[in-house]
Amino acid sequence: MRLVVEQGELAGQTVPLDRPSIVIGRGKDSDVVLLEADVSRQHARLQRGAQGWTVVDLGTTNGTFVNGKRLPAQEPYLLRTGDRITVGSSVLAVQDEVAAGGPAPRRGLQRRAVHPAILLAGAVAFVLLLVGIVALTVVLLEPRDAPATPTAIDQGEQLQTVLPVPTEMQDIISTVIPALPGFFGVTPTPPPPGAAVPEPPGESPDAGS
Repeated sequence: MRLVVEQGELAGQTVPLDRPSIVIGRGKDSDVVLLEADVSRQHARLQRGAQGWTVVDLGTTNGTFVNGKRLPAQEPYLLRTGDRITVGSSVLAVQDEVAAGGPAPRRGLQRRAVHPAILLAGAVAFVLLLVGIVALTVVLLEPRDAPATPTAIDQGEQLQTVLPVPTEMQDIISTVIPALPGFFGVTPTPPPPGAAVPEPPGESPDAGS
């Protein structure tokens, strides 16, 4: 709670009730000093108790009023939000700090709002990650052509290209190499159906007769 001065020389000022006892009066040692002729040196006291704040008139001549009613001297009055205390020509309103725009009590940790730009960046990063995973999966699962197995004929052609083989020997090499399947570590490619199979050198069709 707090006091807000609505009328008087201190109009507009706020008096926080941040101590156990607050004295209102004309004296310089008072907590709230009102330099008015109708105000006593120690006019009224606000006291914090078990039930809340109370105000008591300290036996003044001109009296202390709450909501327009004069308080009996030395009799505490329990204050409530909205009560108005009149001392001299000054009027002090009792307000609750939360209702008056003061600091609200803490109720645990509050979540901070996430900036929209951060949410957008996170969504874009997530989409890019998904696209990368899909692309990698497609590359890994894509069928690849099996490497071509060199044939004996290919080996023979390579040998003729690397070595200076005479022309008359090329026909012999082309005939002998297919007959040696294990020599080059490859399996010779069978001739296509209907193709003529070359005969081994030194044999003739009439050799068996």
